[in-house]
Amino acid sequence: MLPTNLTRPLLVLLMLFSICNLLLGQISYEVAFPELSFNLPVEIINANDGTNRMFIVEQGGLIKVFPNSQTTSNSALNTFLDVRSKVNLGVGQEVGLLGMAFHPNYENNGYIYIYYTDYPNNIVNMNLSRFTVSSSNQNVIDPNSEIPIFKFAKNQPEGNHNGGKIAFGPDGYLYISIGDGGGGGDPKGNAQNLNNVFGSILRIDVDLDGNNPIESNPDAPNGNYEIPSDNPRVGLSGLDELYVWGIRNTWKFSFDNTTGNLWGADVGQGRRCEINIITKGQNYGWGKFEGLTTYNSSLNLVTTPDTKPIFEYNYTNGDRSITGGYVYRGPLNNDALTGKYIYGDYVSGRVWALDYNTSTGETTSEMLFRTNGQFISSFGLDESGQLYFSDYGNSVKLYKISGESSGPTSNAVTGVGDWNKAGFEGVNGTVEAIQKVNETYYVGGNFTNASGISAQNIAKYDKVNGWGNFGSGVNGTVYSIAADSNGLVYIGGEFTSVSGVSASNVAFWDGTNWNPLGSGTNGP
Repeated sequence: MLPTNLTRPLLVLLMLFSICNLLLGQISYEVAFPELSFNLPVEIINANDGTNRMFIVEQGGLIKVFPNSQTTSNSALNTFLDVRSKVNLGVGQEVGLLGMAFHPNYENNGYIYIYYTDYPNNIVNMNLSRFTVSSSNQNVIDPNSEIPIFKFAKNQPEGNHNGGKIAFGPDGYLYISIGDGGGGGDPKGNAQNLNNVFGSILRIDVDLDGNNPIESNPDAPNGNYEIPSDNPRVGLSGLDELYVWGIRNTWKFSFDNTTGNLWGADVGQGRRCEINIITKGQNYGWGKFEGLTTYNSSLNLVTTPDTKPIFEYNYTNGDRSITGGYVYRGPLNNDALTGKYIYGDYVSGRVWALDYNTSTGETTSEMLFRTNGQFISSFGLDESGQLYFSDYGNSVKLYKISGESSGPTSNAVTGVGDWNKAGFEGVNGTVEAIQKVNETYYVGGNFTNASGISAQNIAKYDKVNGWGNFGSGVNGTVYSIAADSNGLVYIGGEFTSVSGVSASNVAFWDGTNWNPLGSGTNGP
């Protein structure tokens, strides 16, 4: 039983959180398949063949398949393909089996494609292969059916930045994301080199039907795919396979089949992650630029001009590595999702919805939720368009985006913005929460200054006195604020101290002092 002096504040806090969730109708997430667990999942995909099956790519070299039902048991989980003998995870976490795609005519030809790395003689190879499903069992790939499509050897020993997403576009061609080859700052200058595949997205024609010229680059095997005749470097310098370049490590891309836009999420070096609309023949600027900032001013672009991202975010809130998602066209009837690009950050576990105005190019991004410690390694869709994401690790779960109540409309902003309409002059960082108590507004987030007053992540405002300190501040980000009818103010976030008082991620103000709420929590 809780100590008496903590029972009422905690109950009030829980009640307020429950009421807020009901009123806001927030998008959330839930375990999709409670009985199933996976090891190092990096891709979630469906066959789009009417069977309503789910396929999970595990980085160690397995592809799992199972019926798309919340009650699916472990006994219904099958191994679709096992290529563990071909991949090697010993050289870093960005190697292994990384991507999978079903041929657009899969129902008739049974073809799947996988992208994986191997590591012979201390050289990392990027491999694309085709396999064929068993004629007697739709849940098993014929292990002897592999046909290599390409094998590109890295020009450096690093195991990271291998991209790995593969997907067929509306044009029927296969698109492949290949990172810059790794190492800090693209040491080989691969992203601005048109004569190798690294730091680019490729587009190839895997149907050897004579509609396009046969591939003829010096890498083996030769002639196992065709080059789309309208690829941007055909007839020019550079590799014919290139579709775009100047990419650092696009960790997931996806097509919006309604608009035809190709969305790519590029992981940053140490300052910015970015979201791009991928357009044929464009140079996205890495490693001269990182997002909208200059990374290496002395580097020359191989083609000009460079194409800027439509959106970027920095690392000030614990975000470190973007995971690209999808434009939501699924069954949930919620304005916070529909038509918006849903993406997340692998490290922080935060998930956002990006609204993109194709006419003006303007974007606004609104945070939907933050996971409870799950690392977002991939998003994926089922046949209905329902959106899922995977945690990363051993024996981890898949999660489904949930929440159908539209709730009140929020005011999403790009960046920080000004609060002039409400009488505020603004803060120098990100606002995560606002709570009004009588005539005072309590503001929390990640900032150090409020209208010229030093304020560490929390401040207060009223019309008579303007901005003011709320104690000496919080040593981490404040993500939520709540209050009860007696004037107690509660904060939650990612911190260990409030105004010099030790508090693990949650604390309350009793009108005079800050206090820990019991022993707190062991996470944000």
